[in-house]
Amino acid sequence: MPPSFADPLPAAPRPAWLRLADLLIAVLLVLAIALVTSFLGVNSAQAASTQSAPSAQPLEAA
Repeated sequence: MPPSFADPLPAAPRPAWLRLADLLIAVLLVLAIALVTSFLGVNSAQAASTQSAPSAQPLEAA
């Protein structure tokens, strides 16, 4: 009788080093996303401050 693909073999447990590698990749991915978003936030704040600075007129004392 040919093997049935409806009943796959049970998955072997993953080695500890592979689980640690997955955890390390997840942590690095989160740190990379946080770094990129904070960098973009700083750039947009700087762009907003440099764009609004020339249009702001100083108040003159009467």
